[in-house]
Amino acid sequence: MNKKVFVFSESSGNACEMLTGAKTLGDNCSVILVGNESDAAELIAHGAQKVFLFEKEKDIMLEAYADDISKVVAEEKPALFMVGMTNRGRTIAAMVAQAIQAPCVSECKSITTDAEGRYVLGRKIYSGMASTSEVCTSGTLVVTLPMRTYEAETADTSLTGEIIRKKRESECKVKLVEVRAKAGDSVDVSAADTVVLFGRGVAKQEDMPMIEELTAALGGVTACTRPIAVDYKWMPISRYIGLSGKSVKPKLYLDIGSSGQIQQIAGAQDAKIIVAINNNPSEPVFNVCDYAVAGDLYEAVPILTKLIKALH
Repeated sequence: MNKKVFVFSESSGNACEMLTGAKTLGDNCSVILVGNESDAAELIAHGAQKVFLFEKEKDIMLEAYADDISKVVAEEKPALFMVGMTNRGRTIAAMVAQAIQAPCVSECKSITTDAEGRYVLGRKIYSGMASTSEVCTSGTLVVTLPMRTYEAETADTSLTGEIIRKKRESECKVKLVEVRAKAGDSVDVSAADTVVLFGRGVAKQEDMPMIEELTAALGGVTACTRPIAVDYKWMPISRYIGLSGKSVKPKLYLDIGSSGQIQQIAGAQDAKIIVAINNNPSEPVFNVCDYAVAGDLYEAVPILTKLIKALH
């Protein structure tokens, strides 16, 4: 194969995930890291052969490293530069692509190679209603990938790699003055292995404890559809799942009382198992779920909760 693949993410955990994919797409995998030696060692244990380490400075914005990251990519000339699609990752990917005059393809769901060794990118289009395959013919390709596109492999501390220390050389015109915790919800639904979502089939806010009890029995997190968060304001906006909200990739996604319209289910279509509870079997959610309960959620949810608790 003889291809260099580089990885970057503001989260070392996300970088470990992408290394799983990188090792199938090239035979020389490196990571560009803004962090510390402990993070670098973790990346080597997950298969990085080289880690280009920029020591994280507490008063410097991550975007300030973009020019220096671009220089590393320009010098090393990887065939593929994989960037975690976090808020800042999107920005870094665009800045690097512009600096090295390379194409940047966002939100890739899959990356494979064809018979000629070119990268083939799988993406969702039209609100997730269709898929497209795009072939890259450039020298270096920059792509962004959603969190949890790959699963991190078990760390192997016997693996060895090289840590190459780099120094930020570009001028920083913006200083980070203060970091404050975001007020409100602290739950990250996108990181959960089990997600219980409810929609307008739940008639009133006073009925939410019924859903929360099921969520607790499953050891998951509760999420909602857009109207529940935006219109009714029963839950924080950070909890709604859909095309314009959060995207999740849990092992189990339980959809309760929502229609499963494409704008909503697009945020959960990569879940490993989708279970739907709805009293209308003609709703779109029944076309995408793995298991379905066609019945009144007010009857089904308490029964399901009782059965799950009995298993513990």
